[in-house]
Amino acid sequence: MDWLYLNFPSLQLDTLMEAHSPTAIVCTKHLKILQRNQSAAAKGIDKNMGLAMASALCGELQVHAYNLKLEQQQLEVLAHRLYHCCADLSLIETQGIALHTKPMLRYYRGFNGYWKAIARELKQANVNFSAAAGSNPLIAKACAMGHTVNTSPIKDNKFATVHLTQTDLEPKVIQGLERIGIRYLSDLLAIPLPELADRLDSQSIDYLRQLTDKKPIKLARFSPSDYFFARRELNYPCQSSEGLLAWLPELLEALQLYLRQRAQLARELILRLYFCEQTPLQIKILSNKGTQCPKTWLRLLSLKLENLSLEHPFHAFSLEARNNQASKENSDLFGQHSGTPINELLSLLQARLPPDAFSWPQAGNDHRPELSGNAQPLSQTVSLPLRPAFLTEKPPTLVAPVVIISGPERITTGWWDDKPVLRDYYIVRDKKGRWLWAYRELGGIQARKAWYLHGYFS
Repeated sequence: MDWLYLNFPSLQLDTLMEAHSPTAIVCTKHLKILQRNQSAAAKGIDKNMGLAMASALCGELQVHAYNLKLEQQQLEVLAHRLYHCCADLSLIETQGIALHTKPMLRYYRGFNGYWKAIARELKQANVNFSAAAGSNPLIAKACAMGHTVNTSPIKDNKFATVHLTQTDLEPKVIQGLERIGIRYLSDLLAIPLPELADRLDSQSIDYLRQLTDKKPIKLARFSPSDYFFARRELNYPCQSSEGLLAWLPELLEALQLYLRQRAQLARELILRLYFCEQTPLQIKILSNKGTQCPKTWLRLLSLKLENLSLEHPFHAFSLEARNNQASKENSDLFGQHSGTPINELLSLLQARLPPDAFSWPQAGNDHRPELSGNAQPLSQTVSLPLRPAFLTEKPPTLVAPVVIISGPERITTGWWDDKPVLRDYYIVRDKKGRWLWAYRELGGIQARKAWYLHGYFS
């Protein structure tokens, strides 16, 4: 099987925190039930049931409006989680992910080993799903739409049990086919396409051609973002920060997984609280050194939230981490704790105190001792750019292939004398692992034509 399709029928419902009571997601336009949990199903509430009927069956039913944007965000979170298992995947609408499994089977010794890796990620994500495998993504999707939830994927492509409602055909087209006794996909595909051309529209014919591999299927390949974002909806409004601390560990563990897969550290988190009518409240938490550890972030968050007083209850919260840095930690054999105490202390102070409560010593350009240094707010301190320990007297041409680590840093100076400099500097790494300081000229005949080696980092 070349493709695996994962269908998530209750993605928004799965994001609700502590949804143990009867809960349903409702379409606000048609007032119909789109998703419901097991507690609601036990009360007789089913999908596509009217809201009035559902409320009559269960008076304590918790109702949430369907949020398309939220489901799209959650689908991207799942795609990030599955990306290390399969780099060739595509998001299908708001509730599906198609994975191209054929290139990955050799690394997992067959489909069973590959599915175990996928199932492990889905279990940790705590979402409901139905799965199916097929020779193309549309076949896999049609089979998955009617498969049992949270079970191993079906691998039957005979379409004998695939109802037309599981396909991408329009409801009007399905109703017309059912009137002439065609209810299953196998019955429809048994009719030659030229005979169906007079009865079906061009969109339906194109779909059937793609389903039978007679027309290529174009899918937008998923590209992972360079930042972390996760959002959770509450089953009931909350006005206490203590309750928030009980829900944050799940998102912090997801953040840790995201950072580990990319060998990164987070230095800044943005916590947002969403209210019904008020604008979201944004809370920024900083870590001076950067960390992946959920316990460290939870400690900083608890210090930030302990004095927070909310005037209105919030119904959702999100966690975002941008501008993450590459992990450069090298722990020794015997040390159990990495990092310096000053970095940990500074992170705790930043979480407890307001931004203008403390400052950092900064050197000044003044010969008078009493004015040679001053205290600057931490947000205004400027760290000098990295410079190499050794400079070349006459920079030679850099011929060997290198990898750019950072840059460019433009240096334009010396216009007042006979030695002007107009260059773009880069920190690069060569095949031997050495970090070099290289530049390219911006002016003159040699502009952007050659690289020059100007220094070595220690």
